[in-house]
Amino acid sequence: MLNESLMLLLALLSAILLIIDLTHTLTPEQVHLLDIFEIVIGCIFLTEFFVSLFLAKSKLELFKKKWWYLLAAIPLSSAVAEYLHVLPFVRVVRFVKVTLGFIR
Repeated sequence: MLNESLMLLLALLSAILLIIDLTHTLTPEQVHLLDIFEIVIGCIFLTEFFVSLFLAKSKLELFKKKWWYLLAAIPLSSAVAEYLHVLPFVRVVRFVKVTLGFIR
């Protein structure tokens, strides 16, 4: 299982990538590279969730604590965000949940 500080770092990186994507004019190659980073970050969140779920004694308790990892795994490039306007909220949820988990 990955360290919560690593998950926080990934959440911050993901938020920075979204901000760059939304505030700068990027070439198609740069957008593609950002999309790849988002997919990799999403895969890390999914892997962490399912490995933790597999190893957990109480799967329900783990699901209650880490359900947001599933939301965090959704890539939120500007192309996706155009169609799913509510999903940038997921980044905020990801950041807040990782931060709260890190502080505990």
